[in-house]
Amino acid sequence: MQRLTTCSLGRAWAPLLVAIALLAAGPLAARANQTSNNAVVVMADTGFQPIAVNIPVDGTVTWINRGSSVHTATTIGGAPLPFTTGGLGPGETTSFTFGTSGRYYYTSSTDCLNGVNNAAFPCSISYLVQVGPAPSIVPYVPATPTPQPAAVAPLPAVEQPSASGLPQAATLNITDTGISPRSVSIALNGSVTWIDQGGAVHTATSLPGIFPGFDTGGLGWAQSANVVFTTPGRYEYTSAPDCLNNSYTPGFDCGPYTVEVSSSPVIVPAAPTPVPTQAPYLAAPAPNTTVALDEVGGFQPYTLLIKAGQIVTWTNRGSLVHSVVSDPGYIPAFDSGGLAPGDSFSVTFSQPGSFGYHSSTEPIYSHDTSCDCTVTTYTLKGVVQVSS
Repeated sequence: MQRLTTCSLGRAWAPLLVAIALLAAGPLAARANQTSNNAVVVMADTGFQPIAVNIPVDGTVTWINRGSSVHTATTIGGAPLPFTTGGLGPGETTSFTFGTSGRYYYTSSTDCLNGVNNAAFPCSISYLVQVGPAPSIVPYVPATPTPQPAAVAPLPAVEQPSASGLPQAATLNITDTGISPRSVSIALNGSVTWIDQGGAVHTATSLPGIFPGFDTGGLGWAQSANVVFTTPGRYEYTSAPDCLNNSYTPGFDCGPYTVEVSSSPVIVPAAPTPVPTQAPYLAAPAPNTTVALDEVGGFQPYTLLIKAGQIVTWTNRGSLVHSVVSDPGYIPAFDSGGLAPGDSFSVTFSQPGSFGYHSSTEPIYSHDTSCDCTVTTYTLKGVVQVSS
């Protein structure tokens, strides 16, 4: 029978374990992708080293806390057998013997789980114990975030021919003073991407009476959103937090801005050349699956990347009542009802896919003359991307 066993060692053993590990394998960082019967991982106040270890079945991993705070090693995202070291204080150690092969992604629960997000600890990294053959992908390690808002390079537009000669895609930049360029023209079934390069939350939201309407939802600095236009016509829009619903931000040019969509579709090549892609980092589950919600920043983060089987928890950090409601067409649907300030709501996402959602407490109503009906969009929106 396969097993996962554990033993705990006291503080007195920590120097000896470190010495043995260093004499046997040299610098810990160099052991990230090596295979041995045993591995040593050092806990620090700024993360684990190495970020990944590879051991055979029945191999042992020892965690040593060399930091000044309590940390844990706790599995996330459906490991073959879940484990947790429990809280380890400075100098304490714990060892686990892994009897079942597979990938064991983990993080520190005292720094990154259950709504905790320690700014000094890299909670965006999924650490890994690989038991058995080495994985074909490595854990996703994001670039160090820029502490100050800076100019974001526009996404390159995808150029494909159309019957009208118009591009398939366009990229626009939103700043704290307006949107540039003011007007773009694309082919039918083309797309427009907006990137927020300002210091405040903005949106690209169609004006009342525009049908079909669109809304990117709140975009924070460096966030982007994409809208595909499947109906020809002229679409006028602006930023909702700055210019709609009786809002006006001094210094922001409310436009209106325009997207002209041609009636000529994009000519898609009959046999496009496949482009090799790197293994996606979505194979690693998200260490932190919490989303904050308030009336200023909307859903934060706007897009959450998780693994199937993980639980997402939304918490209202604002001063008004909000909600979390799945967009039409998603099965199973979810609806938090009204969330008072401080309330939370959780959903387990069992299947891969892209799940859009919104807060129903900030609707935008517009009249569609083509059907003589009312169209409803929402100011606060978000997306959960679930990988297999």
